[in-house]
Amino acid sequence: MSNEDILKSIGCNFDVTRVPHTYKGQTFNEVQHWHRSDNDGLLGTFGSRRKCIQPEVFVDYFRNFCDASNKEISLDLVGSFDAGKTFYMASKLTQIQNNNFDKVGDKTDSWLVVTDYYGESRAPKVMVLFNELVCTNGMTRQIKEKHTAFNHLREMTFDDVAPVLESAVRESQAYADMKDRFINTEIKLQRAKDAVQKFFDDEKLEQLRTKTVHNILDGGLIGGNLTSRQGNVWGLVSAMTQYTSHNRTQAEDVKDEKTFKSQIDGSRAYMNKRFIDFLESEMLVPSV
Repeated sequence: MSNEDILKSIGCNFDVTRVPHTYKGQTFNEVQHWHRSDNDGLLGTFGSRRKCIQPEVFVDYFRNFCDASNKEISLDLVGSFDAGKTFYMASKLTQIQNNNFDKVGDKTDSWLVVTDYYGESRAPKVMVLFNELVCTNGMTRQIKEKHTAFNHLREMTFDDVAPVLESAVRESQAYADMKDRFINTEIKLQRAKDAVQKFFDDEKLEQLRTKTVHNILDGGLIGGNLTSRQGNVWGLVSAMTQYTSHNRTQAEDVKDEKTFKSQIDGSRAYMNKRFIDFLESEMLVPSV
């Protein structure tokens, strides 16, 4: 598909136009309104220094990265949230990661995801989204390196973008290593429940979210029949990601979009990251 066809397929075949703010006959160039060129819809309001990566150019960056990967990855998915205010593109990375967990039926699909924002004052982000196929739980890892070139304050070339995306690819292996460590770290059920209460600061077991994760651990774990999720820290991680992926309720008409957006760059992603950091310090050190 051409870039135009891709953008048409998601209802976002537009350029971003910048219009200075006007009020009572005065023009304020330091305040710029960003609009869709196709329907004049307002995307966001920003300062005059913010540069715009046009949607078609954004798709081109990702195409160039895929072309430079010797066909190891491809542009697999393009989408948007909030009527074009947030764009995302994704490439499936499973074929280039070490996925030894296939042997025990605990397969991970990993996706390189790039997001850009036309409705918020945020720089583009690169992350890897991990989807556990048995339970469709989602978790993301953002790249650790700081790449100031990937922003809206100056024009970019592909040479600027490539190192950012390559850093995200490496996170796929880091996730696999983390998963392997957690699978090989044993834990008793009661200690797992205690860890959840400590994480939520819920010593008296009063919070619904704590009780929900406990219920998952007590027999409600999707994929709990797999040996890779029995009596180990990975089972505890899976209980938490099951909660963040499936048990945090939203209005039905917006649940899927809101949930996915939150998983890749919102409160769900942040909670999963904090829980992993918590377990890294709590569970991989012998208890006394």
